[in-house]
Amino acid sequence: MKMPKTNLGISTFWLIIILTILTRIPVLIFPKAIDDERIYSVVAIEMIHGGLPYLDAIERKPPLLFWTYETILRIGGDYNWYWLHFAGLLWVLMSMLGLYFIGKLLFDKSAGLIAALLYSIFVSWAHWRNLALNGEMLMNLPIIWGIYFTFKNSKRGRIPELLIAGALLCCGFLLKQPAAIMAVPMGLYLLSPYYRKNNNFSRITTVQHAFYLTFGYFTLLALVAFVLHLQGNLEEAYYWIFKNFKAPHGITDPVFWKRGILTALAYVGACGPLVVGSYWSIKLFFSKKNNFGAGKEAEFYALIGLTAAAIVGLACPGRFYLHYYLQLTPILCLLTAPFFANIWNEKEACSAWWLFKPVVLKNWLALTVAGFLISHSISIYENWGIGECGKYVKEHTKPDDKVFVWGQDAHAYLDTKRRPAARYVATYPLTGYVFGSPLTEDTSYDTSYRIVPGSWENLREDLMETMPVVIIDNEGCKPVPRYPMSEFPFIQRIVEDCFELEQAFPDGIVYRRKVDHCETVFLKTNNKKLQTSEK
Repeated sequence: MKMPKTNLGISTFWLIIILTILTRIPVLIFPKAIDDERIYSVVAIEMIHGGLPYLDAIERKPPLLFWTYETILRIGGDYNWYWLHFAGLLWVLMSMLGLYFIGKLLFDKSAGLIAALLYSIFVSWAHWRNLALNGEMLMNLPIIWGIYFTFKNSKRGRIPELLIAGALLCCGFLLKQPAAIMAVPMGLYLLSPYYRKNNNFSRITTVQHAFYLTFGYFTLLALVAFVLHLQGNLEEAYYWIFKNFKAPHGITDPVFWKRGILTALAYVGACGPLVVGSYWSIKLFFSKKNNFGAGKEAEFYALIGLTAAAIVGLACPGRFYLHYYLQLTPILCLLTAPFFANIWNEKEACSAWWLFKPVVLKNWLALTVAGFLISHSISIYENWGIGECGKYVKEHTKPDDKVFVWGQDAHAYLDTKRRPAARYVATYPLTGYVFGSPLTEDTSYDTSYRIVPGSWENLREDLMETMPVVIIDNEGCKPVPRYPMSEFPFIQRIVEDCFELEQAFPDGIVYRRKVDHCETVFLKTNNKKLQTSEK
């Protein structure tokens, strides 16, 4: 669509970059990893020391995420969190640049700048954990650029662009599983009659274009599978990426809808400009008011399809964590951008409602920026510093000593700067309790049906090879432990015979090894006792 000229120019571009940096100062000076960064870093550090994901350190994300983290930490250092946070800032800026190019390609420069601005504001919406370089933040970058190369129609021909686009969309999936669905609307876009009509392509040509996109996608996927095969962990990768990645709640479960509705309302409340702006863009597009979207019907339908795909993607894990909504944010930024650009031009047709008067909208966005910054700063201040347990273990162990942490949070490995003694850097394969699910406060809920077959035998093998100097119990220090070690005979027997209680802290209980060899424990703990741990 042709849009009126605005006063948004190169100076606005630099102001958006400066705003992005300033609003992330709290996280840039934060001396610890945040949320998902913790377990990803533990896996990456094992890889730096020669280990393999899915074999030597277990996590359920696709391999490109771990390779990315490994690369970042190799460059900056194993425990250089300032560098990791700076890499996260660069990741956001590169995503913003991609949104700028898409907005400029579809609409005009002002729409591109607004799309980048909106992403800068809302990608870390409300909660401070959304500042983490998590899977959603990572996958947004290749998805954004994959969309750009799919939409871009240069005179040199479509083959290179679509091959690159397909590979980039595959990168999104290789960073986190829900991104896989984002390739579907792009393929449908290339097959749509509007795409064929607006570009004067034949039906055969559009099918060829869809084929090039698909070929680029699956070629990279096959290459990654081949690399995993050469490493010897393809079978394990398939299990943890696909077979173990199951939603704890189906669409018929009331918990699914309760959690989904509550987090959706939170997103709408915090990201109101995006949600309302996207709604009005779609409304104007279908009403054809002021030729809104004229000539870009195929691309607009693709953006609507991407919105639907993102909603399905964030819902498919069944947990509706706040950071899952980051998958939806860049698409809403692109939908909102042309509508807001018209508001900035003070076009009466787009700003008749008082809420969308330019001065109101600008103040709304400014208050949102201030609110997010204050919320993030307070939360980061409250979570500053290493816990007592981590400090103690770091001071009373050697750098080469290994530890084993019983619990879900891998932060103890990072606080102590000690590597794990077993492949299970979080204990969900041993207990069946996967990162906050089931979504209920009932601590009596039994998740033993999700215990990974053979996991206790694998733990036994790991501890026979490397007995930890210290075991940190993150569950026993809780007021109501969900999975205390006493419920699992194997680990309890290890603690009783080979370890002694050394210190108890509010954030962890420290057990120190009291004998050098514990073979008798493993001999006494027969297969029958191991099986009781898996019930």
